[in-house]
Amino acid sequence: MPGLRVLLAALLLAAVDAVDASATERSEAIARLPQEIEASIRAAADATPRPPLARLEWLVERLFAADGFALEYDNARTRSVAETLRERRGNCLSFTLTFVALARAIGLDARLQETERNQLWLRDDDTLFHARHMNAVVRIGHRRYVADFDRDLPLLRTRARIVEDRRGLAHYFNNRGAERMAEGGLDAAGALFARAIALDPGLVSSWNNRGVLRLRRGDPDGAESDWRRALQLDAAHVPALSNLLALYRRLGRLERVPALEQRLQQAQRRDPFHQFLLAHEHERAGRHAEA
Repeated sequence: MPGLRVLLAALLLAAVDAVDASATERSEAIARLPQEIEASIRAAADATPRPPLARLEWLVERLFAADGFALEYDNARTRSVAETLRERRGNCLSFTLTFVALARAIGLDARLQETERNQLWLRDDDTLFHARHMNAVVRIGHRRYVADFDRDLPLLRTRARIVEDRRGLAHYFNNRGAERMAEGGLDAAGALFARAIALDPGLVSSWNNRGVLRLRRGDPDGAESDWRRALQLDAAHVPALSNLLALYRRLGRLERVPALEQRLQQAQRRDPFHQFLLAHEHERAGRHAEA
């Protein structure tokens, strides 16, 4: 599979909560297969009888084969399932949503999975964006198989959890909001973050990102409110801590700085992603011992 690694790892099956589809009705088109593709992939899969694992392997081959979907990895923007298949490219979230939709169409029990591994995925003039990594899980009997579409997957263990479809959609709107904000589309970004929060109010990055947007739009009080909400959900969320600390310094609320600095330092010491970024900056500056 040129340019992309797909891992199919058999793991012991953990308990999975049922998906509540009612919360995703108004946004379900994002993750829905076009009818003609759904019909054609189902017919192709049924043409040759295969056991479930062979059917899964067949689907992975079809994703990247020249005479199949011929998908390629592209991190330029987050795409819907229909866009991914039409344009034949997508990032890890777009690939995962597409894979899950195709797997379900051919009768496989596929779910979205969120990992604690962060990805550096977009940068504009003064903002570093990073997001939780997503992949897919297929249950076959008493085992599960993980399909991961990250080209540069590091060989490390990380905690992961099965998530409901609506959280995957919340990630989609959060990603699109960050992308539109980086392009200067602030009104569109605000609407996208609002959709992400409505779908899953527990998605910390949506609150943090909307705080960045509100500050850019000249609303420091709104930004503070969003970052404080993010920290209520995750007290060690490094981006929200960093953003709130910078805001208090900017506004001259220096009495709040020492305690927040201490919290940020403690969180950064426990955050492997932050340590990676520090090492990367040291390496770029030629400070190899520090890196």
